Amino acid sequence: MHTGIIQRGLGRQAGKDRPIPRKSAFPDRRHGKTAADAPCCATAATVAPAPDTVAARYVTGFSCNSHGFLIMSAYAWLMTGLAAMNCWQVLRQRPLHTGMTSVYSWCWTQISALVLLAAAVLSGPFALLNPAWTSGLQYLAAILMLTPAVCLLGARRPGVAAWQWFVVLPLVFVLAWPGAIQIVNSRGRIPIELSLPALSGFLLVALMSTAPGLGRGMTVACLLQLGTTLTAVSPVVPWLPRAPWLFLSAASVQLLATVLAGRCLNRHHARLRQSASLHQQTTQLWLLFQDIYGMIWAQRLLDRAREFERTEKWACSLTLDGFTTLATPAETEQAIARTLPAFRWLLGRFFSGTWLDSRLTAAAENVLRHPPESSASSLASPEPSRDDSDSSLSLQHPTECTHGPQKTDSRRVR
Repeated sequence: MHTGIIQRGLGRQAGKDRPIPRKSAFPDRRHGKTAADAPCCATAATVAPAPDTVAARYVTGFSCNSHGFLIMSAYAWLMTGLAAMNCWQVLRQRPLHTGMTSVYSWCWTQISALVLLAAAVLSGPFALLNPAWTSGLQYLAAILMLTPAVCLLGARRPGVAAWQWFVVLPLVFVLAWPGAIQIVNSRGRIPIELSLPALSGFLLVALMSTAPGLGRGMTVACLLQLGTTLTAVSPVVPWLPRAPWLFLSAASVQLLATVLAGRCLNRHHARLRQSASLHQQTTQLWLLFQDIYGMIWAQRLLDRAREFERTEKWACSLTLDGFTTLATPAETEQAIARTLPAFRWLLGRFFSGTWLDSRLTAAAENVLRHPPESSASSLASPEPSRDDSDSSLSLQHPTECTHGPQKTDSRRVR
């Protein structure tokens, strides 16, 4: 017996009669195999491979247990509800853009809100969509968040409709092209990961579309919108964790930005309806224009207004805060009434004529019908005296000068 033991030990040293190594009971993640493939004995427990389900991939960033999955599910449903509320808030703001070219921007805002809602639903724990297509939808939602601000850069009539087809839609196509190529090349198996040049182009467009809205009442809303865009594009950034909660958090920031923008526009419309004087109406209308279309368009209109002021010799100037005031309110109203045709022409590229008439024309007619009585005003025409009544008539009606003095003598006889 001792001899057999010694021979068996020598056999092990020589590499003979080695026992078969027992396989681990833990799954082999490289090949998807477990100890159930080759059990060492009949009593070995069979271990099933871990299922590669959407729910298992969804808990990335959380503990892979039932508690973490429930937390993530609750968070996903909460963010989906906020995305639905954002769509409803955008729909409620449609009357605020009536009669304006900004209605095109509102349409893009509604489209981006709906795509964000769809991406939030399909990113949930019970969505059966391939991860590559899910990342593609998330990237599309981030791209569409840029379109409302880009649309406002070309919101001037008559080219606002062509701007959508030749600028906004090509921009969406160009930004989405790298992600679409990756999905096609991988046959929908690998999620999108943007390269540095593609990501740089996206960030450049995001910054350029945010800058015009800074400086006035829309500053906070524009900054929140920028944060929403950067959060929504996070799933396709290679050096960021692929965590669904990071993309879903964009719904809450988007809702906050929409609410703040709606409150700003509602406040301007309410003040415009409550304005009684022409100075107040033009000021509120000018501030509303700046908050909707941004400082770039406001500066361009200011440059044109300075040209009108120099050629037509205005008594008041147009600034970022509205028309400047004169010595008395009556003089200010009269001066603004004389500049109103040029002011209406400047804003007529962005607002409809009917909408402007309902807010400015009635006040202007009242001012022109009742000129100020102050003799210090340089705009008030002096009242003609009895001695030079003929000359005043000839100046006011040039066509009467051709008839000679006989017509004047006949009036005196009468």
